[in-house]
Amino acid sequence: MNTAAQELADLRHTLEQCAPTAILDHLGRFLVISDKLSVCLGYDRAEIEGRSFQNVLHPDYPQLLVQDILGRMSRLTVWSGELQFRTRSDRTCWMQGTFVPILEGEKGAVGFQFIGFDVTERKAVERSLAVSRNFTTDLMDLTPIGFLVANSRGECQNINRRWTELSGLTLRFALGRGWLDAIHPEDRPGVERSWATVLETGATEQKEYRYLLPGGHETWVLATCARVQRGNDNEETRLVRAEVDLTQRRQTETLVREQQARIVSSAKLASLGEMAAGIAHEINNPVTIIKGHAARLRMALDTDSNRREDLGDTVEIRVTDSGPGIPPEIREKIFQPFFTTKPVGQGTGLGLSVSRSIVAAYQGVFSVDPGCPNTRFVITLPKQPRIPAAKAA
Repeated sequence: MNTAAQELADLRHTLEQCAPTAILDHLGRFLVISDKLSVCLGYDRAEIEGRSFQNVLHPDYPQLLVQDILGRMSRLTVWSGELQFRTRSDRTCWMQGTFVPILEGEKGAVGFQFIGFDVTERKAVERSLAVSRNFTTDLMDLTPIGFLVANSRGECQNINRRWTELSGLTLRFALGRGWLDAIHPEDRPGVERSWATVLETGATEQKEYRYLLPGGHETWVLATCARVQRGNDNEETRLVRAEVDLTQRRQTETLVREQQARIVSSAKLASLGEMAAGIAHEINNPVTIIKGHAARLRMALDTDSNRREDLGDTVEIRVTDSGPGIPPEIREKIFQPFFTTKPVGQGTGLGLSVSRSIVAAYQGVFSVDPGCPNTRFVITLPKQPRIPAAKAA
């Protein structure tokens, strides 16, 4: 028994030397404090013993917690939590502490045992992390790029302000799989496939898609999706989306396409007008020549019977110039539509083609005489042509 008591006393002594401990009365006044607690608070034993623990708490420590501690003491129940002390040098000392009632037989509670652990350094690190986290959040909110962070299951964990502006969703509605509800229904399957590919392969992917905002407004974005992994733990894998607004660019592209279409349409109409004028010119020229030659031929035939040649049921008109003739290599092409030997912009290549079509409409033949050393066109028409019937409207 003496050995057990001695071991307990030794353990208590060791605890007092290594941990901030104290004995308090039922009113919360220090009766005995350990050397470690004396060092942490910066007070000698004589300076602190007999004073209430409230006297060494930091002024910033919430009074609600103080009342909670006193209430637990009055009810003789255990209280555990963080305590913020002010040291003798006016520094802050944080402790994770516990107040345990000391029961002594029939007397009941004769005081409280306080056991604490100095967590000042841990709190400093937590504050530093909080400052860094707040700075990162503020920085992310200032960037014009939308960011979304998700876990390995594709569940949203955090967003920045710009992402909310692009998608129309706040963090409350974007958490989990809710962020996918903002994507245009036509684009969502592709986004989910891209998401799965990035998670599986680790490759960075870019994809354009739309968010469908309330009211039917669409926002186009270019999203770059990447996998960020720490260690081999899949739970530490994060998927990050960085999204740039493409709406204005898309609208500009649409406007440019519409303007290009209008320009092309105007150009087609202008070309059609030029073509119509060219066709009219090409038709008028041979028709005028034919009418002139027809009149001269009629006069010649009426005055000179020797120039008449009886061709039976047809009439033949030959038009000959004094030039070198048509080269054999293009002789078969001159009646093709749009074939011309003139420079670009100076001819349509429709004159001979249209003339042949007109002659053919009257059951005639329009050809070139290959045996003539000059250029000679021959028109053969029936004396009694059948006028083509007009097509019904």
